[in-house]
Amino acid sequence: MDATPNTELDDAEEALFEAFASIDAAPNTELDDSDEVLFEAATRSEDVDSITHCKLSTTLEELKASFSSGLYSVSQTLAASNSDFDGKINTTNQHLSDLKREVSDLKEAAVKVATLLATQTIVLQKQDAQLATQTIVLQKQEKQLATQTSVLQKQEKQQRLFWALDHTHLGSFDYYEKGSSNTFDSSTWAAAIISCIIRGYGCGVSSSASIEKDYGNSKELESGQEAFRLQLKEQIKDLIGREPRLTKGKDGKSYEFFYE
Repeated sequence: MDATPNTELDDAEEALFEAFASIDAAPNTELDDSDEVLFEAATRSEDVDSITHCKLSTTLEELKASFSSGLYSVSQTLAASNSDFDGKINTTNQHLSDLKREVSDLKEAAVKVATLLATQTIVLQKQDAQLATQTIVLQKQEKQLATQTSVLQKQEKQQRLFWALDHTHLGSFDYYEKGSSNTFDSSTWAAAIISCIIRGYGCGVSSSASIEKDYGNSKELESGQEAFRLQLKEQIKDLIGREPRLTKGKDGKSYEFFYE
């Protein structure tokens, strides 16, 4: 488009140049001829200028239209970009607002939970303190009960022993002493053994007492002596309510009764 106007201008200039050249070359030519030539050149130049001006105007309008169209497209693109960017910003701000609200809710929930836990902890501590106090009270009561039970057991034991001491005739039997044909009542030994138990001691028993007479037979005598001790042990058990402990002395011949 730029090459065409330049070409037309060059042609007009060339025509004018030729017209002036012809005037210079023919100085004697009549003025009417030169005027005609100039007029034709000027007319031609005006025609060229008009065509060039028209083409330039058309080109300029086209350029304006193209620029306006491009500018509008750019404006639309920028507007769309700004709208999309604003939408993203609004969405992001909404998300941030939601997150802040959720964080606030979580904080409130955490405070409530902490308060509840603190309250429950205080309640549990009070309950623990009460339980500890009750445990101490129960332990004291248990000790008192154990003491009372021990006292009652001792009293019951003493009462039973004193009762047994007064009733040694119950379950008594006759026995013999070695070398004697006379009989003796086992209640005497029972009373002696129970008296020692009351005082907290053991009591020795005759090693020669036997439920059989001494006929000089050592085996029968030993058997009779063993039977005497076992029968006496059974009598005392029935009297005091528990089996006494019968042990052999260090000499290997004597025997002792103990309460336990």
